[in-house]
Amino acid sequence: MARNGDTDLMAERAVEKFLRCMPKRYVHIVNSIETLLDFEQLTVEDVIGRLKAVQDREQAPNSEQGATGGKLLYTMEQWRAFDKKMKEEGSSSSGSKEHHRCPRGGKEEKAPWGQVGADGGTAGKRKATQNDTCNNCGRTGHWAKDCHLPPRHGG
Repeated sequence: MARNGDTDLMAERAVEKFLRCMPKRYVHIVNSIETLLDFEQLTVEDVIGRLKAVQDREQAPNSEQGATGGKLLYTMEQWRAFDKKMKEEGSSSSGSKEHHRCPRGGKEEKAPWGQVGADGGTAGKRKATQNDTCNNCGRTGHWAKDCHLPPRHGG
C-alpha cells in the first residue's frame, strides 16, 4: 500500500481498506467482522485467516452431511441402550406395543370433528349396542358396515 501513496498507514486503517476491497460474495462475512470485532486489536493476518476459513468451508465437500442425510447417528453403545429401553417399555406396558395393520391399509379410524362415542372412546372405535340401528336392514344391534345382508342400493 506504500506504493499507492499510503505511507502513514496504521493497522486499523489497513484492515478497513482490506475489507472494503472484498468481493460481494463475502459481504456478510465483512459485515460480521466489522460489527463483532475490535479494529484496534485486529490485524490483516487475522482477517485473512478468517476469510480463508470461510472459503475452505464453502469449497469443502459435504461428505459428512451427505452420508448421513443430516441426521444424528448413534454409537453402538447408544443404540444398544436405546434398543434395550424400547424392549423394556414394550414388555412392561399393559397393552402390547406391537405394530398392527389397520384395515384397508390406512390410518386408524378416527371420529370426525373429535366426536366421542358412548363408551368414552372415539366414535369410530365404539362397538354397536342394542340401541344402535342398522341403516341397511333397519334392525337393531349392529351397524350397516357389519350387516350380513347385501347392501341396499338407492336412498
